[in-house]
Amino acid sequence: MTANATGPADGATLVVLGGRPLHPRTEADVLALLAAAPATPIVAVDSGLHAVHALGLRATAAIGDMDSVDADALDAARAYGARLVTLPRDKDETDAHAAQIGRAHV
Repeated sequence: MTANATGPADGATLVVLGGRPLHPRTEADVLALLAAAPATPIVAVDSGLHAVHALGLRATAAIGDMDSVDADALDAARAYGARLVTLPRDKDETDAHAAQIGRAHV
């Protein structure tokens, strides 16, 4: 699982890839970033939604073909108002690439 952000500055976005739990140091860094800049948008890429929820956070948006996301996680994201961008499974780009080029539009 990877989390990447440009830092606590205007225009920063936290992108969470993969559903496995974060390494404790990375988790601490993510939580520190969000404490310093609580309005930072969080984009979960496919199963990254599980990792976002495991941290007790809410995704601003989730993008991917959602083949690795369980229905409960999607229902929770819908309930709190995340923007869900569901991509076709048969596509020329990965879910991560689609997030990188801004398909989630947060």
